[in-house]
Amino acid sequence: MRRLILALLLPVALAAGASRPALSQPASGPLLLPPITRALDQQLGTIRTENANDPDQAIARLTALLLQAERGRQAGEQIVILTARSQQEIRAKRIDRAIEDLNRAIAISGAYPLPFFLRGSYEALRGDRSKALADLDKAIEVEPKFLPAYRARARMLSDLRRWGDAAADHSRVLAERPDDAEARYNRALAHSLAGNKQAALVDIDMVMVRNPHDPAMLIEKSIILRGMGNFDAALAALERAMADGDDRGIALRERGMVHFARGDFAAAERDLKRAYDLGLGTGLPAPYVAVYLEAARLRLGQSDRADLARRQELAFTKGWANTVAEFLGDRIAAEALVARTKEDVKAEREADERLCEAQFFIAQRHMADGRIDAAIGAFQAVVATGVTWFNEYDLARGELRRLGRL
Repeated sequence: MRRLILALLLPVALAAGASRPALSQPASGPLLLPPITRALDQQLGTIRTENANDPDQAIARLTALLLQAERGRQAGEQIVILTARSQQEIRAKRIDRAIEDLNRAIAISGAYPLPFFLRGSYEALRGDRSKALADLDKAIEVEPKFLPAYRARARMLSDLRRWGDAAADHSRVLAERPDDAEARYNRALAHSLAGNKQAALVDIDMVMVRNPHDPAMLIEKSIILRGMGNFDAALAALERAMADGDDRGIALRERGMVHFARGDFAAAERDLKRAYDLGLGTGLPAPYVAVYLEAARLRLGQSDRADLARRQELAFTKGWANTVAEFLGDRIAAEALVARTKEDVKAEREADERLCEAQFFIAQRHMADGRIDAAIGAFQAVVATGVTWFNEYDLARGELRRLGRL
């Protein structure tokens, strides 16, 4: 199960309509586009304001300006106008045309970072990550102090599970802006998901200096502490979160996960059952709560196949979570579960993620049945996947530590 990220990696400019650097030049800082006259800058501002709800009209007016710039052979003005028109094309949901405008701007001169940055954003919108990353790399190469490009690249690297590289980009932002809470929080997440828990804890504590009672941050801190094996501190953070916040469902679920991680399956079953009951229809991942609830009952010798089937009927789809539940309910064998990890996956990474989960729950069955050596082998197989961003990875390492194998 992929780690819960409560703040969803605070937004960066890789989505249509997200905030973007202004076309007019700032008084100081990196040069994003060629300098333009005050008159043209005012014209562009007027077009944005007067056609805020009519991108097609804005495009028509920008096209007229572009023709003037072309007749006057004003290369810098052409770059700025093409860049402005590309943003209006995005507003009109014409990504291909937006990219064509930026291609033209870059062909005139590749000395400015904003066209590369925006083209990378638009390539990401149409799903071409390799081109998007190449453009973000180029934006940074052209202007190493263009911080939005680092933020955007970090987000994309995170999507690609390249957590260490993402943390490095957040560090670059923090080198320029050490008080940037967004970058520090996102670096904490990247460190944690890469398995660098101590560095994550340092960052999350710094983020919490201004608001030590933030329930979301307390829950995030508890997840990091759980991954470090510091269960008492993780529980203390969750108790504070429940005292200071109103979303007890998430905190209960995470408290259940802490109990599960430390081997207190009775407490885990109690909290996960309450979280499951609260979570139906509220957006909590009920299928995985049900899976862990069943695993806790397995470890307690209290597995109820009929109850699992009822929960499946209420909350499960025909997806992978349901397949795991079928295994826990003795409806498919371990070999079949492993075989299904490669079915209908979009990338090898997804198969590795599924294998991480499959081997973890196979190990739970072995532990419940007293097959300790088999369980150790399955837990070791979890760790071997290297899927550090899944709960199962941290939990398997904890089990191996308790068994004296790590």
